Amino acid sequence: MSLMAKTPGSPKRAEHPYSKNRSKARRPSKKSAIAKPDVAAALASFRKNVDNTGTIQAVFTEIALKKFPDFSPRNDYDVFIVTGPVPDNLATDNASLYHFVDKELEELIAGSRSPEQSLKDALDLVEKLFSMPGDEMIGLKPRAGDTHVLIRSIPHADYAIRIWPSSPSRRLFCLDFVSATYGQAIDTPPGVELWMTPASNLPMRQLLTIEKTYSPLLGPQTKVEVGAEKYISKEKHDIVLKRPGEDYIILRIPPHPSPPPAPVMNGRIVQVIDFSYPVV
Repeated sequence: MSLMAKTPGSPKRAEHPYSKNRSKARRPSKKSAIAKPDVAAALASFRKNVDNTGTIQAVFTEIALKKFPDFSPRNDYDVFIVTGPVPDNLATDNASLYHFVDKELEELIAGSRSPEQSLKDALDLVEKLFSMPGDEMIGLKPRAGDTHVLIRSIPHADYAIRIWPSSPSRRLFCLDFVSATYGQAIDTPPGVELWMTPASNLPMRQLLTIEKTYSPLLGPQTKVEVGAEKYISKEKHDIVLKRPGEDYIILRIPPHPSPPPAPVMNGRIVQVIDFSYPVV
């Protein structure tokens, strides 16, 4: 008798984990291995929409209610999603908007190997973003009463260039075009281009509006309102304005009006002694 033969009462021979004869029933299916998280329950327990004046949350809430005046957000994730691109044919009642938010979140985590972690990451991202100071929001148009908004006329043109400070931590400015007569924002005039020179030994590169830069992410269904275009530049950069049949114009971006962040070296704040010549 072979030593490998089965005898009455003997245990069943163990199969090698990679044996071709391994029972398919023992292989866990993908559906059973990946549990689907409860999106509705996660959103129900997410941070409620409260008045956080001076934060990005307050800015997003203002934008959301401007788009949908009758909207009653359930939480901050509702606010975050509806401020972005939505289908043109989407009904604007609360039930339809809630359904749209839920589906967006479900689709976001659907292809993840760890849906529970992806869900947590998505909500954590919004919570972290909304707790940031409101002046870190990039791309908002200036409102009445905003300080440090500068407008300069352009020779031989019926438009002007406007700049205003944006994120203090990144030392950014935003730029757009406005009507020289009425001062309202307009799109980039036909034939006009803005170019930036990062350094004297590097070639110029053309600036694109925020809307054109991120249009592949927003999708073709996203409509940009007239006058919504804006550009971004770092402080103390030179921007060249080009237009057909006219001389180039250099737009010199000033230093950011906010105090610069304290320099840090090896985790410690350091003091700086400036040897710059004073400006006369």
